[in-house]
Amino acid sequence: MTRWFVVLLVLVGAGYALKRWSGGPAPAGPGSAPHRVSYELRWALGGAAAREQGFVIERADGRVEVDALAVVTISMSLVPCAPPKPPTALWDAVIPVARAGHSIAPDPAQLEAPVVDAYGAESSLSFGSRDLAGNRYCKVHWLVARGPGRGPHDLSRAGWAGQSLRVSGRFVPLKGAPVPFEWQTGLANGAFRDLPALPDAGALTVRLIRRVDTLFDGVDFMALPGPGPDIRPRKVLSNLFLATTLEAVSG
Repeated sequence: MTRWFVVLLVLVGAGYALKRWSGGPAPAGPGSAPHRVSYELRWALGGAAAREQGFVIERADGRVEVDALAVVTISMSLVPCAPPKPPTALWDAVIPVARAGHSIAPDPAQLEAPVVDAYGAESSLSFGSRDLAGNRYCKVHWLVARGPGRGPHDLSRAGWAGQSLRVSGRFVPLKGAPVPFEWQTGLANGAFRDLPALPDAGALTVRLIRRVDTLFDGVDFMALPGPGPDIRPRKVLSNLFLATTLEAVSG
């Protein structure tokens, strides 16, 4: 009798856990459940000053005059909130729970459309939009990587196959002649940014803002390149991501 009573308690507890896991309300979270998301990319001067072509950054050891700056944005995506924790160990003991890893199918919020994103003072570039299901999202992911040299997004004709960043200009020291630079790299970098709490709405605009005034922080323009690859373009790309912020507008 006692054994059957214990079995009954286990089944009742499992049924309650199943109800909470499958039919209960979704936990409250910072994300929204938009029906459509639009992505935008924007450059911002920050503490830099605009010039007729490019911008100028004043430094303690001189100034950096940038003539051109561009990156290859590969993809942008909303990132779903983490799923609720599975039910109790009691439920796991009754019916094993499948522990899902990465989904085979990409999330519908992901937009992959490689584009050369060139600097323009305080300008915005529309990266496209996606229609969504009712998922809840908590983060935004942005990926810069080398331009593809084939396929539907072939950037080889634009001269960007295998490259992810280009920047050129000159460093004008306090004393001495200007030092021209023309750097490029094929390295990739990605960043996650938290999606702020927003009311549920039918549409969401996600805007990534990249400041350029800290682009050359820690970069030594007077250093002579060593025998290996020049690490300064990598530092520029890293600084770009560190200075990237997110705006999100619903409605």
